[in-house]
Amino acid sequence: MNFVSLSRYKDQQKSIVIFFSSESKGVSYITSQRGTTQLKINGHTFTRSQVRSRIIIWVCTQRRAHGCKARATTCRFSQGRLVSMREDHSHGIITWRNVRRTRMVK
Repeated sequence: MNFVSLSRYKDQQKSIVIFFSSESKGVSYITSQRGTTQLKINGHTFTRSQVRSRIIIWVCTQRRAHGCKARATTCRFSQGRLVSMREDHSHGIITWRNVRRTRMVK
């Protein structure tokens, strides 16, 4: 068994929480342009939000730009194994970043 899925329904919004019990496919760790570690799950990237005694909580990198509420939790002591994930992405997979450029005036 690779994972067990559970659903939670709050008010009228559906949020899906997936609990993983063994190695997960599509999960990897990458390094951002600024040198921080990011979690990549099925094309979506997450950045570290909180480090606790046993777990690390990750939030979607598009949290500020798109108000994305997706989160993931990994275990600190079992080689970063994915423990749970809330897939409430408010956007598609981001493949490029729009960098603000200053406008040059002649």
